[in-house]
Amino acid sequence: QILTAVHISYCVHAAAMLSLKGLKGHCLKHPGSPCRTCLAKSLFTWGHSHQGRIRRHFQISLLPSRLRSLRTSAQGWPSEGNEGTPSASPPQGHSTISSDTAQSPETQHKMARRPVHPLLYWPNIIGYVRCLLLIGGYILTFHSPTAALACFLANLLLDSLDGFSARYFNQASTFGAFFDVLLDNATRGILWSLALPDGLGSLFLILEMSVLVATHQVANISTGADWKGALARGDDAGQQPPAFVSRIMANNFRTVQGSYVIIGLMGLPLWAWGFKFLPSDNILRHPALGAVLLPGRVMAAVVELWVLSKHLGSLLRQDAAAAAARSR
Repeated sequence: QILTAVHISYCVHAAAMLSLKGLKGHCLKHPGSPCRTCLAKSLFTWGHSHQGRIRRHFQISLLPSRLRSLRTSAQGWPSEGNEGTPSASPPQGHSTISSDTAQSPETQHKMARRPVHPLLYWPNIIGYVRCLLLIGGYILTFHSPTAALACFLANLLLDSLDGFSARYFNQASTFGAFFDVLLDNATRGILWSLALPDGLGSLFLILEMSVLVATHQVANISTGADWKGALARGDDAGQQPPAFVSRIMANNFRTVQGSYVIIGLMGLPLWAWGFKFLPSDNILRHPALGAVLLPGRVMAAVVELWVLSKHLGSLLRQDAAAAAARSR
């Protein structure tokens, strides 16, 4: 009854907003021009016979699928495609729910879901939060190193969640892959710059930004979010990566060697920052921890140098081919 009342209110409201010329002929007492006495009845009659037009006008179909099915299957109201004809009561023992509710919940969720702009994907929203944490950690470094450490740790923790959210919500995107690597490089670059004196930390930032350009260069790799897998598989020219690099980058770094490289890549700059700013009794500045993380960072540097050499070789081959074409 509630759904029926809501449906009638939509019909009356739509009929009042649309042209009243459609009411002519529906008033039994005054066919030419409906009077105030019969206006309500005329509105209801006109709305009942044109409810398909009203639904399209107000986009009532955007309601959840179960409410749509309950509304269209209610006794006395026409269903889609039979506007103006009351629907018959279902046979005994049969459900009044239409066929769209018999679909799986996952299918109904996909049908009711609207397209989302890539900037509003959950992995990218996590990236925006990481941006704020990175800025907060940099500012708090000079006032409260412990609070800055919490910001940096939360940043690194969210870095492990954005990939999971991209797979879970099926929201992988080229922009998201680029944005994630850019945030990773910015985080490590800020930590290295704060930890090392005389601008030595900028050397790590230059190296990692060069790798970012090489891995996301359109002329080199056009695989978007799958740039890691493309590097591990090799290129179209038949060049396969060394076995050492393939084992690290296989399965999107989700191997023993790849996990160790990622830990060293992300953990060593945090340890170097903590060694300079954290109190002496903090475990994060223990020399043994740095000794464990250092080999992983060295292995990451080997992969980075291979990526750069591969990119430079690709550029030189393209230039040589262009020069040969011009000389003909």
